[in-house]
Amino acid sequence: MKYCSKTAKTLVSGYNWLENSYGMDVSAYKYGYYNQKEVSEYIYSAVLERNATAMALGFHWAEYSLGFSFQHTEMGRGNKFVLYNMNIQQSDGIVEYRSTCWKILIVLASNPAWKDAVLRFLDSYARHLQGKPDYDIVSCEVKYVEQLLFILQCDRISYLKTVQRLLVNGEKMNVRYNEKLAELLAGNEWNLYQLLEDDFVSSDLEHKEYEKKRTALISEYGKKIVISDIPGLVQRMNHIMSDKSVGCDAYRLNQGFELIVQQFDKACMQEFMHSFIQYGENISIHPWPVLEALNKSMDSIQLLSSIKQADFPQKNEWLFSFFDTLPDEKVIPKMSQELLLFLRSDSDKTINSSPYRSLRVLDKFLSTEPNIYPIACATIFEKRHYNPFIVEIYFGLLFHDQIYTPKEVSSLFQSDIRLLQEIYFYMIKKSRLDDLHGTFLIEFLSSGGDWIQKYSEVFWENAAKHIELNHYRNSALWKSESYKDYFDYIFYHFPEEDVHSWKISYAFKDVLTQVETDIIIKQHQQEWLNHIIIDNVSSDKIVIIFNFICELDEDFRRNSIKIFLENNQSFETFSKLLLTPNYWSDNGSLIPAYQKQIDFLESLYPLVPGIKFLKHRARIKSKVEALHEMIKREEVEEICRNLYM
Repeated sequence: MKYCSKTAKTLVSGYNWLENSYGMDVSAYKYGYYNQKEVSEYIYSAVLERNATAMALGFHWAEYSLGFSFQHTEMGRGNKFVLYNMNIQQSDGIVEYRSTCWKILIVLASNPAWKDAVLRFLDSYARHLQGKPDYDIVSCEVKYVEQLLFILQCDRISYLKTVQRLLVNGEKMNVRYNEKLAELLAGNEWNLYQLLEDDFVSSDLEHKEYEKKRTALISEYGKKIVISDIPGLVQRMNHIMSDKSVGCDAYRLNQGFELIVQQFDKACMQEFMHSFIQYGENISIHPWPVLEALNKSMDSIQLLSSIKQADFPQKNEWLFSFFDTLPDEKVIPKMSQELLLFLRSDSDKTINSSPYRSLRVLDKFLSTEPNIYPIACATIFEKRHYNPFIVEIYFGLLFHDQIYTPKEVSSLFQSDIRLLQEIYFYMIKKSRLDDLHGTFLIEFLSSGGDWIQKYSEVFWENAAKHIELNHYRNSALWKSESYKDYFDYIFYHFPEEDVHSWKISYAFKDVLTQVETDIIIKQHQQEWLNHIIIDNVSSDKIVIIFNFICELDEDFRRNSIKIFLENNQSFETFSKLLLTPNYWSDNGSLIPAYQKQIDFLESLYPLVPGIKFLKHRARIKSKVEALHEMIKREEVEEICRNLYM
């Protein structure tokens, strides 16, 4: 207890020691769960004294100890571990230690700081009942569960959901809980939650049938809503979503609520927006359906003014959606100015969660400002200094060919190609999904300028950081007509300080291997290798080139060695070249790998005929002999290993 009270780190390590040393093991039943009883009683006494450390230990100990199955690992014979899966059954010892653990939780439940944690435990306990653990244990603990539920009673959805789960799973085990608990599952808020929740698992329906039924029920509910219902509806939904425990259900709940809203007529939609602004701070529906309807049915300048004057958490998203849904016929110079004012504001400074925002919204403003793309995007790009996330959600669709064509993007930014270049390289550094297949890169490179220089800088920057290079973009480069120019530039412009670095070999091995399997790509790769070898056959760079060639497949390696020897017969240079990989994958015995290298080296003999290649041949032969010796040693080691197994 004293050790755990020192720091948060010692609390964690101390509890782990406690559980590992005195938790459930295969001997616990034999000794009447003595350890569990003693530890539980000690912690309970400290919890009663309101010791903060004891409360933390007590919660985690009770959470662990009140499980129905446990795993324990012991060292067995022959340095092997034995894993035990233990399902407990009722006994006097179990009743004693578990009752103490329940008392710990009852004390904690009265402390506001521990209420949420205890409720989460109860929800987990209720879920475990679905596996139908020992009936006697569960029925014996009904009184403790009920006591906790009445202490924790509230109108939060997470609480009501736990009650429902407990009643349903308990009934399946023929375990009955207090009837008053069932009475809690009522009221408008609970009914709304049940309408919106995704309960497919317990529906016993096919997924399509369930979705159809759920959609029909929600739509019917939405059609019955009248104006006077809306403020209360929004407040109920907001209260549901204020419970952070809804967690992974949030998306489906918001989706269902959005479907309700889509059923509203003009008057209801106006009232909904007013109520949402006033009461909907926790609701995350897409504003598009609301604002599309309102932009069509009312004065858009008035609509914009009402959103701008309001103060609510989703304001920035709703303003963007306003411009996105603005009808083309309502686009006037004033609206273009309003859009730019919106983009220049820093109201998005703290946004860290949002769907993508398509820049297609700018298309409708081209009629009033032909350069709207460079102007708006320059403003957005500046935001990277205070919120990179917001920049990514605006530009995240700009380089996807399902949204824009490469030529279209080039045309839209023709007045500021430098800005386009900065945005493009910023985005491909941030995400491998941007311009995934390199279609935009090829279009930009074909326009000339310093695009290849900028791409080369990104290429080597990624290689230096051990970032995996984009295989699809590499494939696009290999398929292009100017592939030799592109890869020549990249190869010859690696950072000078890395001239002898493994980074070059790593990067070009990746470029030559991690690409699509394509006849054209293979042909272009072979042509480029032949070309780069011939151009550097008498240069120090030839060693670097063979450092990555040696990692390629045998056909590439053999042909590259052939090209080199045809253009340079110097043994001094040949002796520096790597002919085989520096390593072998260890998938068991190394003998097959060694033999494979022998076969490859012996296939090089026809390339080194005659007197002028005597030294070359001797070098190959010495490598073959060394590999044969390695095979012999490996055979001996395998025999020894088998004897001692």
